[in-house]
Amino acid sequence: AWTVRDVVAHLTTTTRITVPGLVVAAVRARGDFDRMEVQMAAQRAAAYSTAELVAQLRASADSARRFPGSVPMDPLMDLVIHAQDIARPLGLPYASPLEVVAASLAY
Repeated sequence: AWTVRDVVAHLTTTTRITVPGLVVAAVRARGDFDRMEVQMAAQRAAAYSTAELVAQLRASADSARRFPGSVPMDPLMDLVIHAQDIARPLGLPYASPLEVVAASLAY
């Protein structure tokens, strides 16, 4: 159900959502985690330009913040998976570093 912009927007949520924001999003989605993720991504994609989303994604690389309840490996795994969701539709070659993929699979 996502466009490439929605995927990028989803990846920017990780370092920006707060616990109160998460609670509000969960209530709006009636407790459905997948619905919540789709809604949050769509809202961010509508609120920011492509350039702003890309800048936010780049800034996330230096951030220690994570989605409430997640562990440090979760954002990395999200990026490994979703990098292909971004690259493939755009026809861009991309391969995650093998050590990162191996660590994600082991986790």
